[in-house]
Amino acid sequence: AINLFIENGYYDTSMRKISKESDVSLGLVVYHFETKKQIALEFIISRFDIFKTIIHHYVSVEENPILFSAVFIKLFHTVFMGEKYRKLYLDIHNEDIFLEAMSLSGIEIDKKIAAYCNLDLDDNFLMLHGVYIPASLERTLLVFAKDIIDFDNTEENSNLFFKSSIKYAKLDEETLDDYCDKASTIVNEIISNEGASL
Repeated sequence: AINLFIENGYYDTSMRKISKESDVSLGLVVYHFETKKQIALEFIISRFDIFKTIIHHYVSVEENPILFSAVFIKLFHTVFMGEKYRKLYLDIHNEDIFLEAMSLSGIEIDKKIAAYCNLDLDDNFLMLHGVYIPASLERTLLVFAKDIIDFDNTEENSNLFFKSSIKYAKLDEETLDDYCDKASTIVNEIISNEGASL
């Protein structure tokens, strides 16, 4: 299913194609995954987990959750806006699958960022400002403002998405730029070392 999503995008992949490619009956595919949305959602969440595991080798979420978040956002955006995943990435934004994956992934990193910045913020606030608003901004830009955004400028785009996700921390622009620069260096190192596994 994942190969079909990558090759054809979300919209041009049907459950029937998935069952044929997997060499199992359509009934068995539907039994395990009621919809292709569920398959796509599980794929994105699994990528989140894989990326977080990889990033843990470069940045401690406990010691610097802001940098961890910056690296995660920049790595995910860089990989998924690349040629291999771009069609799927745009499709899942259009269907709000990315937003759902973000909300299901929770706010643990946002809680760590709030604690790191000595902010007393409740979970609903963090979910709204750390998940829903940034994911909605990203969706709006990627789906509805295609003529405004330069898809190939992953550096600028990922910086924008990171800054929007951490707005609640009230960091100054110079500090945010510093995190973005450090994250870029780490992401380049990760891609150099882990490229094939991404």
